Amino acid sequence: MRGSRTLIGAVLLAVSVASAGMSDPELERFLASAPVVANVEVGKGVTGIRQLTLRDGDTELRASFKTVDELTGLRMAGTGLAELNQADRYHYDIAAYLLDRMLGLNMVPVTIYRELDGEPGSLTVWIEGAIDESERKSRELPPIGDKASMLVFDLLIFNEDRNTGNILYTLGDGRMHLIDHSRSFRTYTGRPRSLKNQDIEMPDDFRERLAAMEPDRIRTVLAPWLKEVQIRALLKRSEKLLAMGGPLPPA
Repeated sequence: MRGSRTLIGAVLLAVSVASAGMSDPELERFLASAPVVANVEVGKGVTGIRQLTLRDGDTELRASFKTVDELTGLRMAGTGLAELNQADRYHYDIAAYLLDRMLGLNMVPVTIYRELDGEPGSLTVWIEGAIDESERKSRELPPIGDKASMLVFDLLIFNEDRNTGNILYTLGDGRMHLIDHSRSFRTYTGRPRSLKNQDIEMPDDFRERLAAMEPDRIRTVLAPWLKEVQIRALLKRSEKLLAMGGPLPPA
């Protein structure tokens, strides 16, 4: 099963140009196979990550490796909703990437499953030269990227941990990059607390892509990373979003 998780490009509908001029599938293959030449602990963030440098021939990239898994050792049948709804799992970073690409958003950096020295985790392309939302505000820069799509995406995946440190921007291309989704995919069908009092407008292209996604395909793509109850909740949230004809009023 783990071997089938390594190369996830085959299930993607969209391909974007990314680090070192590589497409998403090329980046996935590089992350999956390139030797690690440096491994540094990064203290920022409550879940903790390691920054790896990978090198293959003349190509060198950095990536973040996250191993947090609060459900390790629990059997699928023995995992209750209370545990799922408090979980912090690297699996959800992979699920968020896959769903982002199915929706054609291209906001979540390429993320794969990889084992290092026998330890499983998610491996995510490092966004070089980025600033976070705190720095954007402190520098009084204008809004960057598609905030509306970010908010709808967070509603869809029930992301309880969006904060100024995991919204990144690259100023050269004016892009927004969303990282750290290991506290997402709860089984609730409403809104995360942080989004309850916000008016949210769903972009038309987001709505069209969400409506076009088939439940069977969502299950096929996300089943290795989410439990069925989480997928059912995701599909219910999708239905509720699509049922809103205009701006989504505060909950």
